[in-house]
Amino acid sequence: MDSMISRLRETVDQQNFEAALREGVCEFADFSRIATESEEQFFSGVRVVPSHVGADLDVVRVPECESILSSLESSRQVLIVGASGTGKSGLLWRSASLLQDGPMLIRVLRVSSDSDVQSLIRLVRMLSPTPERRVVVCIDDLGRAATERWPEARDRLLEFSGVSILAACRQEDLLPSIAEGAHLVDSRLARESAARIYARLRAAGFELATEPEEAIHRADGLLMEFVAIATTGRRLREVLRTQLQGLDDTDHADSRELLAVITALHTLGRSVPADELPRLVGESPAIVARRLSRLRDEHLIVSDDGTSWRALHDLRAEVLLDLLHEVPPPTLATTYARSIAAAPAEVRPMLYRRAATRVLRAARLETVSSVADRLTSARRVIDPLVKSIADRVNDLANAPGPTSAREIAALVDAAERLDVSAYVAATLGYVKQITPPTIDVSSYYLLAYTSRFSDIFTGNDLFRQIASAGARLPEWDSSARQTVVSKISDDVILQTLMEAPLDVAVRFSERLEGYRTLPLAAAAAVFAKHSARVADPLRVDVVDVFAQLIATLAVVAELEGPRVEQAFGPPRQRARWAVEADDSGFAVDVVLSDRRELPSSSSNLARASTYTSDTFCEVSARAVARFGTVDVQRGYQPQAGQDPTSLNSQAVFLAQRLFDACPEADVVSVEVVVPARGASAPIDGKKRMRVGALPRRIATERSIALQIAVTELLSTERWTDRCRRQADASAQLLELLMALPARLSERDSSRGRREWIEKVVSVAALVAQLPGPPLDPQLIGRLSAELPFAADFDLRLRETTRDPSKAALDLIAQSLLQVSQGLNDAANLGGAGLRLAGAPQALAGARAEDTLPEYAGVGPLLPNELGSLASMAARILVARGQGALSPGDIRGRSLEDTSALTLTSAVSAADGSLAAVEQRLTESGVEVFASSVQEILNPTDPLLPLELIIAVDASAWAATEESLRSWGPSAREEACFQTRTRFVAMHLGRLVQVGAVLDDAEGPLRDIDPTDYPDIARRLGALLAPSVFQERADNLIGSLISASSANGWSRRRPDGWRGVQSTARIPSAESIDDDPQAWADAIVIYRELESLVASEGDDGGTFAEVLAGVDLSIADTFASPIVQAVGHLRALAIEADLHSLSADDAS
Repeated sequence: MDSMISRLRETVDQQNFEAALREGVCEFADFSRIATESEEQFFSGVRVVPSHVGADLDVVRVPECESILSSLESSRQVLIVGASGTGKSGLLWRSASLLQDGPMLIRVLRVSSDSDVQSLIRLVRMLSPTPERRVVVCIDDLGRAATERWPEARDRLLEFSGVSILAACRQEDLLPSIAEGAHLVDSRLARESAARIYARLRAAGFELATEPEEAIHRADGLLMEFVAIATTGRRLREVLRTQLQGLDDTDHADSRELLAVITALHTLGRSVPADELPRLVGESPAIVARRLSRLRDEHLIVSDDGTSWRALHDLRAEVLLDLLHEVPPPTLATTYARSIAAAPAEVRPMLYRRAATRVLRAARLETVSSVADRLTSARRVIDPLVKSIADRVNDLANAPGPTSAREIAALVDAAERLDVSAYVAATLGYVKQITPPTIDVSSYYLLAYTSRFSDIFTGNDLFRQIASAGARLPEWDSSARQTVVSKISDDVILQTLMEAPLDVAVRFSERLEGYRTLPLAAAAAVFAKHSARVADPLRVDVVDVFAQLIATLAVVAELEGPRVEQAFGPPRQRARWAVEADDSGFAVDVVLSDRRELPSSSSNLARASTYTSDTFCEVSARAVARFGTVDVQRGYQPQAGQDPTSLNSQAVFLAQRLFDACPEADVVSVEVVVPARGASAPIDGKKRMRVGALPRRIATERSIALQIAVTELLSTERWTDRCRRQADASAQLLELLMALPARLSERDSSRGRREWIEKVVSVAALVAQLPGPPLDPQLIGRLSAELPFAADFDLRLRETTRDPSKAALDLIAQSLLQVSQGLNDAANLGGAGLRLAGAPQALAGARAEDTLPEYAGVGPLLPNELGSLASMAARILVARGQGALSPGDIRGRSLEDTSALTLTSAVSAADGSLAAVEQRLTESGVEVFASSVQEILNPTDPLLPLELIIAVDASAWAATEESLRSWGPSAREEACFQTRTRFVAMHLGRLVQVGAVLDDAEGPLRDIDPTDYPDIARRLGALLAPSVFQERADNLIGSLISASSANGWSRRRPDGWRGVQSTARIPSAESIDDDPQAWADAIVIYRELESLVASEGDDGGTFAEVLAGVDLSIADTFASPIVQAVGHLRALAIEADLHSLSADDAS
């Protein structure tokens, strides 16, 4: 009723109705308004709006419009996509005009905030759209800041049954969130449309310098290019050059300077504030205004909001910027440096870096012969940017303070990234030349770089070629950082470190390492100032950062051994802080031992020197293991590929904090104890490491910075480039897999084999050389504002630039390459098959994660059949490797038929396992309700790719679980049980979310991953039973575990340590009249457990520790009353859910 009243109030409220119109969020599309531009101005390239269509300035592009209108009939959301200059806006509004006698047309002008979204939705709701009274919402320029909230608005608009959407987006800005659910239409110029435009130009009296066939051929589908070629015989570049020459021939020659600044900042994704331009060019506002007016009249720049200026068009901005720097001065870097000065201070550090990448890309460094000379050239190219940063730092250094400290640190950070960009730009071309064609360039580069600056590959013949490549790389050049840091006096450095926030002080100090030094007394003063802010109360996220400050101060002040204590106090106190800050920590010790007892290290990175020449310092600590969700420490990132909740990660986090807090430590020993499983930790939770074995955070950040620099330089500028090449590679991989049986047959022809091998090498090279996807400029712009420090920016950008599609295709290509290198070698074939077996899962993961758009004119990027063919090929190869399949068996068979031969043993094993399970359950009085045999996506053994799903009645689940728990490995093996089997419960045709898994005869019984239940239900053709009460029970038990964990941690901590800062709150559990009796009974048990946790003392294992020790395969672990009570509570929750299901079905 409230909702109805609210909608009624909106309907009768005229102010509400007009809000979106009044606020400039949208307007009704008006084609009756006539644009004032001439045909010459229009065809020079403008952003097309409805008034241009109303004036018939555009040419109806029939094929493209028909495609758009046809798509609107079959899809509620049509998205016109293309590169800059393909006429997307014109197509949008001309197609909309052809609808104007039917649906109501709304033109969205802005949707950049929550209020914009609300206003737009409110207006559309009040129009009451229905399928008979349609509303078409039209929006241009998706992917820009003004349309940032479009995905949210779109989703809500499509909730109205009578709403359709017609939109346009640059290819460069097309994100998955924008393309979601849309039918994409390519905006490239069709030949028929090009001919119509040509005829229009001729009828209008334009001087046409080329024939239409030549213009069409040279335009490459770009409308702006086509018009420029057709009307002048020159490409757009020459047209714009003529315009610039026209400026030189008038009294507006100085306008070039303004145009350069505006176009430069435009290419970095920002407009120039109008009020900043007089200062930048050193002229009065009146003179600047006259010049801007001339540039606007020339259709070179435009002001959208009256407060800032940008280039008229992205394509024109790129061309103009290049033309303006054909004959320096100024150089491109100088112009970028000047333009960046007009941007807000918080985004300048990232703009410097982006400008450096663009400048280095345009520098043509490959024309320089030697790599060392290329690096010198690269340094010279970006020097104006470095000087600009240094000048800004110098200005800030003369007015130090907390605000300027953050900017100084960010700018020094940016200077370091310029060093990285210059080095990579200078050396990447050389490495590309020597990288084997079937190996990914970025991977090879990072290996060569690692070899150059470490001895990690020393003595390893497998990496001899990489070591040779690394040896030819020049010395590292950090002159940008040196130049910038030299502008900061010792007094300002100390003042900045003292007054800056803790995280900024760490960043700043890290950038001084190796370039400036601090006296011991100064380091001690900085430590004392920040320790006063950290010690009370101790918080692990703050102590993480404080430990990093200690580590970097020790480097900058050149402190080692006993001198560390002189600056920072006893190591035992710092180690205690590092352990005490973590609620789960409970023991710490610092010991000096004879150097002869120093443990050896397999890492080449371990520090050679020790605390003194005769002793080494060892810091040891213990903590209780955390289970379930573990908060990742904010100061440290988990190691690549590591689960942050694992015992290994928990141990590594603690060790990293101790190494940083105690720089004098030569060895750190940590033990993450699992109490219920004995005092000795599992191997993953127990570590003893030499200093250097774990890289400091700053070293990891620099490695990531290198990866990002390589990614930026190797990424393509167009989605289409990547998509077309990937589709081609996928199609060829399909052909290679289909042809594999013929290559393994005893009658394979030498010619067929040779051509197949050549194609494998060719496709492997094609995959290895796939360009990275274009970097999202909108994301980069947003991150630039949010994350002024380059390290944070790099980390976030790395998360978004993963390329799972390429990784999956490379796995297939490299597996086939291995096959091609030994077609008659059974062991080689078997190894390649095991490798290829991972492809289906990699492809599934890529489909789930990928951001690549799907274009109608481009083939499938990851064909659905690729995974199944790879799985078949893997089975064939493994069977050949094990001798289960001979070349004679394969003769004349297809891939599918040959694969079927390999499944005989798997089917037999599944049949035997099913019989064993049925016999076991029957003996326990349990009847198998249903069974299913399914293929496993990523089997441990490719020749056993099947799994069983066994369903029993929910009422028999307790008996089933007891039977499986007591079915030991020897009994399973004797019963011929081999196939992975998942056991689940059913009730009234619904899958109950309780189950267990046996992987094989030897493996333990374990719970089914809760996320697997929807897939199991689909495989069984069943619906999921509700799990409302099970979720309630899990939440209640989880809260008890959290509270009990805090109890366990507290009682282990020594006297005088900070109390555990537990945020666990035990919720009250109530039953209402409508709840089943089973839930009321469950609450009784819960209250007993609640009382138990509340009264936990120093004796016996806590509730959390007892549950952590439960193993489904060990019957003794179920003997505890706590475990039995929890099991009973969960069983009652399931019973309550089943009762609700029965009641619903009955009603």
